[in-house]
Order: sequence, then structure tokens, then C-alpha cells
Amino acid sequence: LSVFNAAFNFRQFWDGRAVTLEDQALLPIATDFEMANTLEAVREFLGGDSEYTTKFQDVYPDGVTIANMVDALAHYQRSTFIRLDTPFQCYLGGEQDALTEQAQQGLRRFTEVGCSHCHNGINLGGNSYQKLGALSAYYGVAETADIHDAGLAARTGRQGDLHVFRVPGLHGVATTPPYLHDGSVTSLEDTVK
Repeated sequence: LSVFNAAFNFRQFWDGRAVTLEDQALLPIATDFEMANTLEAVREFLGGDSEYTTKFQDVYPDGVTIANMVDALAHYQRSTFIRLDTPFQCYLGGEQDALTEQAQQGLRRFTEVGCSHCHNGINLGGNSYQKLGALSAYYGVAETADIHDAGLAARTGRQGDLHVFRVPGLHGVATTPPYLHDGSVTSLEDTVK
């Protein structure tokens, strides 16, 4: 559904306001600084288009509903942004030759340094929250925080959650720019620095 393609908001996903992918599907539609719309207005728009109506009815017996819009967008994001064919995935599946010797050395270093404490699981992250700049100061040094950088505190209201964000998954990271909690860095090399 092309009307939703630009709906992903980095901050809402990484700061925890969107707990599920379905939550993430809803938030950009109604958020003032994004689509600034209402779910009902979008439902009416899609329901008024014969092509969308037909496509929704092909998949959902009850046609265009808000629940079906959310399900369609979440399904699109799950099926489009998940990669199962990366060398790392193949390596985890037992193909020892899938990673070059340099990549295997990098994986060992990644584990030795402790990166895997936060970037863990099948996607090498996405399972927990950490303070941005946990190892070295980020705000006040590299960047100045603004109202959109509250992190998890935007959802919880707790001061201790200020600048705490979901740890990004690193699986397939070389093919998924932009980076950081706000999508502000386009180069993987700059992100690592």
C-alpha cells in the first residue's frame, strides 16, 4: 500500500512509544509533525478508492477498516524489511564459509569487546533499551538534544528513561541506512564512529 511507504518514524520506534509494529503503523498517521491526519480520514480515503477497496476485499472479508489498514502496513513492513539471506544469517544456519575470515574476526571482536551484551539475539539487537551514549557522552558532546530526543521518557514520563532508546538490530545493517534513533546519519562508518 504505497500511501504508507513513507510512514516509518525512527524516533517513535526507537524511543519505545511504538511498542509493537502495529503501534508504529498507527502513530505516523496521526502525529502532527508527520502525516497530521486521522485514522478515520485515511480509512475514508482508502475506502473511496476502487482499487484499494478491491485489494482490501481480496485479503480482508470486511474490507477497508482501521484494523485492516494497520494489519496491512505491519505485514508490509515485516515482509519488506526482514532479511533472511545475509551472510551472517547463513553463517548462523551452519554455513561456515558464509562469512569471510575478516568478518569472522570482526564477529569475534564484537563479542570480546562486549557489543553482544546489548546487540544480541537473531537480529543482534532490538530486544532491549539502553541510554544513548552509554559508553561515551552523546548529548552535549556530539549532539544537542531537542524535545524529540527524550527517548523512552516520552512514553514513561520517568527522568531515568531520558535518552533511553531501543537497541537497534545490526542484522543486515549495511543495507538499511539511515542510522541512529532519528535516522540522522546516512553512513554506517560515521555511525560506528
